[in-house]
Parts: sequence; C-alpha cells; structure tokens
Amino acid sequence: MAKNILVILILAPVGLAFGCANGDSTGPSANALAAACIEDAADARDDARTLWPPNHKYHTITGADCVVDACDENVRVTFLSASSDEPVNAKGDGNTEPDIVLACDHVQLRSERQGGSNGRVYTLGWKAVDEAGNETDGECIVTVHHDQSGRQAVDDGPAYALTLDAEECDDGNGGAGGQGGAGGEGGVGGIAGAGGAGGVVVP
Repeated sequence: MAKNILVILILAPVGLAFGCANGDSTGPSANALAAACIEDAADARDDARTLWPPNHKYHTITGADCVVDACDENVRVTFLSASSDEPVNAKGDGNTEPDIVLACDHVQLRSERQGGSNGRVYTLGWKAVDEAGNETDGECIVTVHHDQSGRQAVDDGPAYALTLDAEECDDGNGGAGGQGGAGGEGGVGGIAGAGGAGGVVVP
C-alpha cells in the first residue's frame, strides 16, 4: 500500500504535473516519479517567487507558495524566519517600513528594492509536516528584480533577519514580527517620536 511521501521539486519554466505513485502505476511518468521519490522522506519543494512591480505594497506568502506534497494536500507549513539582503529603510527604496511581517502561517513582504542596487532577495525559513508525520525544513526565496531587463536579483547576504519561536507556533501563539523604525526627531519644544514596535531582530 502506498505511503504518503514528499517530493523535492524545483519550479521549471514549463509546467509539470505530478501524481501519487503506487504499485499499479506504469509508464514513463510513473517511472520518473518513482525515481524522484523517497518513501516516507520528509522532503519538500523550494519555490522561488518574484514580486513585481516594486510599488512598495505588501504581498502575502503562504505555505502553498513554498511547499508541495505530491500525495498529501494537508501539509502544515510553519514560517520560522525571514531575512532581506537590503536594509529596512535605505536610500532609494521609498522610505517605507517594515518590509517584513513574519507570522507562523504566512509572511508579508514589501515589493520594493533600492534604486541604485542589484535587486532585493528575501529568504524565508520554513518547517513542513505532513499527515504521515514526515518533517523537513528549508528555505523559500522571494526576489524583487531591479528592473525588467531580465537580470536576476543578486543575494548579497542578509542585512537583517526576523525569527519566531517554533514552540510558540506549535501552540498557536506565534505573533507577527516586523522590524521597528527609528524614532522621529522632536521639533523645537516638541517631543521626539517613539521607535516603531518590532519583532525579534537578528543582526
């Protein structure tokens, strides 16, 4: 009897259809799937996405955008970290913040990049568990290209990162995190503005 499996897939330029393999499957498709699958493995797909245009609006990324199970539609995906290779608020990126709002079951990412740089790369760390108990973790890459010339965004390494506690997410208590902004400067006789509230920031 076939067991639930997870398959690691990388998105290709053309669409691919996958199904569940079992002992009665025959033909090239079944053979290719059998070769790609490891029974009871906890592997999942890393799914690259591109945000466009860079209009400073949020896009919501869910587990379905990053992970797929060939035979189990009820895979639970938890996001535990998110990073950007550009600072929260730097020259030429629109003066908007926060750029990342991290929650256990989704991440909101701002579609923007620095005008004088090479595009922005967000990296999302996730954990996935299917109904059979297979568990894995991985990263999901989301990019904002500099322009539409065809050049890919370049990952310069994390400028900052946000994290969530896995136990809090398992208990259903994980909140959304965003990096707080700097306090505003007080005017003459005025009071300086307070910094924005933020999540856990890892340098």
